[in-house]
Amino acid sequence: MKKTLSYLLILSLYFSSAVAQTSNTLLPTIIPSSPEAMSIAQYVNYPINYCSGLAQIEIPLFEVQSGDITLPVSLSFHASGLKTKTIADWVGLGWTLNAAPSISCSVKGLPDERGYLYSCADYNNIVDIVGVGKGTLDSQPDEFYYKLCNSSGGFFFYRNDNSEPAKAITIPFKPIKIDYEQLPKIGIGFRITDENGLFYRFGDQADGSGYYTENTNFGAATTSWKCTEICSNKTNRKINFTYEAPYYFDIYSQAEDMIQVEDSIPHYTKVISYFNGEKSSAFFVPVTNTWDTIPSFEEYPYCGIISSYKVQSRKLKCITFDNGNIDFIHHNGTGRHDIEWIKIRNNNNQIVKQFHFFQTPYNVREDGYKVMRLDSIQILDKAGNIAEVYRFDYYNHTYYFPTLKEQVGSDDFWGYYNGINRGTNIPLLTIKQKYDEGEFTIGADTRNSHLEMETGMIKSIIYPTGRKSEFEYETNRYWRIGEHPNTTRDWPAGGLRIKRITETDPINGEQTVRNFVYGIAENGLGIIRHQIEPDDFMYEKENREQRKKIRTFTPNSITDLFYSEGSPVLYEEVTEYFTGDKTGNDQNGKIVYRYAINEEECKTKIPGTTLVFNKRNGWKNGLLLSQTQYKYVSGNYIPVMKTEYAYEPKNMQQYITHDTYDNWVVAKDPHPTLDHGRFISHTNIIESGCIKPVSETTTCYYDNGDTLTTTHNYIYENPQHLYPTIIETFNSDDKVSKEIRRYPSDLSLSGNDEIARQKLLEEGRINTLLQYTVLDNGDSLTTTSHFNLFGNKAYIEKVSVNTGENNSEEERVIYHKYDSYGNPLHITKDNSQKIVYLWGYKAQYPIAEIKQAGYEDVTNIIPEAQLSVIAGKAAPSPEDIALINQLRETLPSIAQVTTFTYEPLTGVTSITDPRNQTIYYKYDQAGRLEEIYRLKNGNKEIIEAYKYNFRN
Repeated sequence: MKKTLSYLLILSLYFSSAVAQTSNTLLPTIIPSSPEAMSIAQYVNYPINYCSGLAQIEIPLFEVQSGDITLPVSLSFHASGLKTKTIADWVGLGWTLNAAPSISCSVKGLPDERGYLYSCADYNNIVDIVGVGKGTLDSQPDEFYYKLCNSSGGFFFYRNDNSEPAKAITIPFKPIKIDYEQLPKIGIGFRITDENGLFYRFGDQADGSGYYTENTNFGAATTSWKCTEICSNKTNRKINFTYEAPYYFDIYSQAEDMIQVEDSIPHYTKVISYFNGEKSSAFFVPVTNTWDTIPSFEEYPYCGIISSYKVQSRKLKCITFDNGNIDFIHHNGTGRHDIEWIKIRNNNNQIVKQFHFFQTPYNVREDGYKVMRLDSIQILDKAGNIAEVYRFDYYNHTYYFPTLKEQVGSDDFWGYYNGINRGTNIPLLTIKQKYDEGEFTIGADTRNSHLEMETGMIKSIIYPTGRKSEFEYETNRYWRIGEHPNTTRDWPAGGLRIKRITETDPINGEQTVRNFVYGIAENGLGIIRHQIEPDDFMYEKENREQRKKIRTFTPNSITDLFYSEGSPVLYEEVTEYFTGDKTGNDQNGKIVYRYAINEEECKTKIPGTTLVFNKRNGWKNGLLLSQTQYKYVSGNYIPVMKTEYAYEPKNMQQYITHDTYDNWVVAKDPHPTLDHGRFISHTNIIESGCIKPVSETTTCYYDNGDTLTTTHNYIYENPQHLYPTIIETFNSDDKVSKEIRRYPSDLSLSGNDEIARQKLLEEGRINTLLQYTVLDNGDSLTTTSHFNLFGNKAYIEKVSVNTGENNSEEERVIYHKYDSYGNPLHITKDNSQKIVYLWGYKAQYPIAEIKQAGYEDVTNIIPEAQLSVIAGKAAPSPEDIALINQLRETLPSIAQVTTFTYEPLTGVTSITDPRNQTIYYKYDQAGRLEEIYRLKNGNKEIIEAYKYNFRN
């Protein structure tokens, strides 16, 4: 049989040898599926963060598999709009290469490694309070963000006082362990153990041979810690990371201009513009009836320059794992550090796959900085031939693209590019006089510009299959707090939201269109994170000697204007329409999404200061409340299915921190005092915890008017991990069932079970399921995994079931022996069937499954030491394979031997059954399955053939 795949995208298939329990057989999942079972996808269906209106554009490149460690390598694009002062990543503007875990930091006050972690200001001590106000002591924890293999989040360090060490608090709550360690050269390094027992090292090599961080201004503050290794506490597998030597580049943060408003008692208001610390101009606003003639306008020489700071960057160089490595190769051209190649090699240093990145600079200016645009990615096969191509197009890419210097001062309130050369960075603000009722305007135009924000945003992607995805955007809109949400008043905000995604088939030209309409009753409006006020850009000090109040207005908002999702606006309701073309004539239904958003506008800043309230609780927003699917019939939308969700807060804790603001301008430093209102102290509460779903109700609507409702209730009994330990299911047809799950921290056992349970907790393997019970209409079935120590690791020793009759356990599977990587070598099923597994390719893949024979039967023929040598090789030799195949003859006739060979990082190449019949799997140079065949009388007999006709 021959199969032709005309334009389907064949996804790579990788086999995992991890031990996993199946509900049907209770046996470990070890033997790989045959390659013809691989997944086939016509195109990428982009998920949408409907609440923020952001399309999640991601292209998977590769997946590193090392035992139970899975590390995805992918590209993602953030399509929220062009922000000024944006630095293009090493792939291209807007793109991010997701390859290595990392920790990043936003410094509050002093860097934690030089302050909060070791000495926190005592707010019962006046000297400490003054020290915080002067910036010599630290009282606030920094904000940290972590990204692991398959999860991410935030954390901060907290301490009640200096008598106890700081402890890490995750935001939102995650059952992971975070530690820090003092290190030379970089201050601190981090250690994270996730709930799977994976250990991550950040900042330093385990042997102390290297330190990998990123910082600003040559070490003034560390802003990123690079991951150097991932190690499994379960299997001892590792993935290692190395990085290029650091390089520095300039970030043009803002022009150092400001506007100071001096309110003199009781004579006048004077407005002074400053650039780079020097006066540029001034004018007076008189207080009513204080003079007849307004003093003349004062002009000062323009001396403004744009400030910059140095940022250190380290690019990923290599990922090393059991079966090979991935090299990341960068351009060496002047002003360029973007990536050119990703090359994947096996353990024989042979290239398995390579990605060639083609970028074009948007501009090349005298400052030497190049903003790069990713134009295409070529995927090359082992021989270096082009196998597949991705092509990208962007909005306004032919426009003149401003340099970073030119972008500064050309943005809206939220920092998005608007293309307006304002001449000043201060936003347009209306200011009231301090001692009079007059008002005046300062700053320059900060209006939104959809065209400019859209510059550099991705317009279309053409896939290797020839299929094309097109993206259309529109500007965020919101209704102001205090106005009715159904108002017709329409206010633009910074940033873009997705409007339409169109998929076009390259063969027949057919289109699939997804249209997105936002707001309650489709009014197009969302909820703004913070309603902008002049005070957001201002802090105030008092000059008591000259009897003045001095208000300083800055280019950037002191208040945070964004939700944690990265958007200034969130939407309570979003409707997604499905049509056959862009005209909307071919309606195919719709889905309505409703979200929970905290509409309460809290004061996020103490007026006139730089003190900001930040509970860091953005994780409370964007909870999906309901999702309703409709079909389109004769001009009407008819509901098909509705799912509703209910939530409860869990593990909610509040942590108190402090900050102090110096309210005076003083010529000489007086003795520390809190008198006369010089120092303003502020108490901030940080919230930690999480929001968990407690019920999910799905209602199906049928054409005859009947409905069927199913409700799942989730019960969380253990705050240490907050996994659902009881799941109750109720149907409208009176069917009831319950699942009960038990994890290591849920139980107290005895004997070897308890020793192993403690070991699981020690290794961080807290999500290991020990017991699973199903209660269904009076029937009961409990499956228990009994663990024991094998060497110094905890592995399953036996799996038993209990049907409730006589409360007796029946042993179903016994694990007799494991290798040093946690691979099972010998098990017994149902107290009768013996199964032996032999491993190869650095113990990553099973090379033999032997039924009806024990491990001693095998080692009497092939010594255990020799099996260990074969397992540890990058690939078994022909002699090793022949030796394994001889077991069909040398073992007792009852034994059933199945053997396997592989091309590492590609797939299985042969399966030989107990009758010595072999099926072969052939791959093309790009690693795609090409043929499945067998040899009959020395001739190839093709079973299946695959042909790839890519149009791109």
